[in-house]
Amino acid sequence: MSGIFHCSMKIMSRSKGRNAVAAAAYRAGAKLTDHRKEKTHDYTRKRGVIYNEVLLPKSIPLVRIKRELLWNLAEESEKRINSCVAREIQIGLPAELDRQSQIQLARQFTKAIMERYQVAADLAIHEPNKKGDQRNVHAHIMFTTRQIEMVDNMPALTRKTNELDSRKTGSQETHWIRQQWEELANEYLAATGSTTRVDRRRLKDQGIEDRLPQKHLGVAAIAIERKTGENSRLRQEWETANHNHKSLYDQYTAKLAEEAKAKRDADAKRQADQLAKLEAERQAEAKRQADELAKAEAERLAEERAKLDAQRQAEAQQLQAQRAAQAALAKWDKDYLACIAQIQEFPEQNRAIFQVAPDYSSVAIPSKEGKRIYRNQPNPKNLEILKAVVGKAKQFVEKQQPQPPPQQRKRPDLER
Repeated sequence: MSGIFHCSMKIMSRSKGRNAVAAAAYRAGAKLTDHRKEKTHDYTRKRGVIYNEVLLPKSIPLVRIKRELLWNLAEESEKRINSCVAREIQIGLPAELDRQSQIQLARQFTKAIMERYQVAADLAIHEPNKKGDQRNVHAHIMFTTRQIEMVDNMPALTRKTNELDSRKTGSQETHWIRQQWEELANEYLAATGSTTRVDRRRLKDQGIEDRLPQKHLGVAAIAIERKTGENSRLRQEWETANHNHKSLYDQYTAKLAEEAKAKRDADAKRQADQLAKLEAERQAEAKRQADELAKAEAERLAEERAKLDAQRQAEAQQLQAQRAAQAALAKWDKDYLACIAQIQEFPEQNRAIFQVAPDYSSVAIPSKEGKRIYRNQPNPKNLEILKAVVGKAKQFVEKQQPQPPPQQRKRPDLER
């Protein structure tokens, strides 16, 4: 089954009134200021922007560049009034993919282009308009017309990517871009199990004769349809041409009706055989899943037991730590009261300098002015200071006490 191939590239030229800063702001739904024209473009109220990101090639490692800086740099790099300031590729993301896969596909395609031409890229993904086809999730990929390199440790736009403009290489590069999109999109579709594939070839080359290629109506025609609620002239002309083409195709397909019926009968028999095979495989798969569930349950129980053992061990360690803390607190209180007891033994004039609280809840350290330790606030360092001060005070008090006179020894000659 073939899906719609939508991959188109266009240039943004000043000669057509295009501005890279304004275009980037609109596509990203952001507010950007054009420094060259001193004009701010605010599209923050724009709805439908699913995702946006500025990407740089691997040759610019560990560097982040803001969207406003990038596109102002692109504008400043071009001096002519008709310069091409940016290129844009628009792709239609397959509706068969989920949103995350659509984003990954768009990013991978953007990186492939970015690395091939060594340019900076700005990716924006838009959801469909509420009045339009809800499958039309699409991405806008703006990229610079010049390669981005590090110059004096700063990112700068340098050489023009002329291979995309040259008559000799332009068509080859366009072919490579379209082929790259076809391969990546089909790779993602295959990964989801979808039978849909995109094909960059013309409908005739694909063997599709019952419809004409879709016609791009353009911004003006779409705006008219949204405003009036009716089909534009371009859409009416395309639908008329497609209707006439389909009538001719119906005459051709009438001849194939009998062959189609025979093919359907053969397909029905083949499907019956496949269903029988699938049923056998389903039963085998159910048994395998039951075995896996039993194994997973056993592993879960073992894991829960291990967690319970670890929790018990942690609780035991916590209890041990609490007991150690209580023992340390008891030792602190004991040493504190021992210091208080020694202070109480001093004479009144020596004891008074310590300023012990009546309930022994605190005591001042005389050698440390304003320093006070509290019984309910353990601090081993302060206690050591208090012990040292009490020890010195004790020695001072002992020196003040009267000492018995020393015994005088008699001279030997006096004894004789």
